[in-house]
Amino acid sequence: MVCLIHPGTELVERMKECLTHLPEPTPCLEDYLDTSGLSVLFPRVEIYIIHERPVDMLERPPVDEYYVHIGKLNQLLVLSQQLEDDVCHLGSHKYVAHQLSVLYKVLSYFSGCLSLDILKREIEANFKSVKSAVATNEGSRQEPLLPTHLLTWLLDLTQTIITTVSTFPEELIGEIMPVVEFSMML
Repeated sequence: MVCLIHPGTELVERMKECLTHLPEPTPCLEDYLDTSGLSVLFPRVEIYIIHERPVDMLERPPVDEYYVHIGKLNQLLVLSQQLEDDVCHLGSHKYVAHQLSVLYKVLSYFSGCLSLDILKREIEANFKSVKSAVATNEGSRQEPLLPTHLLTWLLDLTQTIITTVSTFPEELIGEIMPVVEFSMML
């Protein structure tokens, strides 16, 4: 006879087993999640423990937003690094306007972050110039290159974004503070 156990049930049992290594009196799993703050970050786990099955939630837990936010920060950083690298090392700037528009779209996610809003406005002010500078004439064999002033502006832009994201200013990490604070307690 084969006994099928839901993977969540197995994980809950393993968590309960881990609690036995804590000093006496051993808390129940729900109490431990509450006192440690884990129930706030991972309410689905607590609901699963209570109902012994997955339950749809009416509200999205904070950790859901954390993953989206971290993903967008990473995307912003990587796109900036890639654009900077391409501008410096490729013999053609043919796709720079497209890369800049993708970067702009990611910057739009961080609306309300003053330092990034300023950069977004800079892109708006310079985008047409970049686009026309890299436009190729039909039949031209010459690869499009940005003029020096746009190249300098673009490198300053990407460097500013990289520095801003890498320093984790409060206005960028406010969304993820519950997770950051919890991880610092560990």
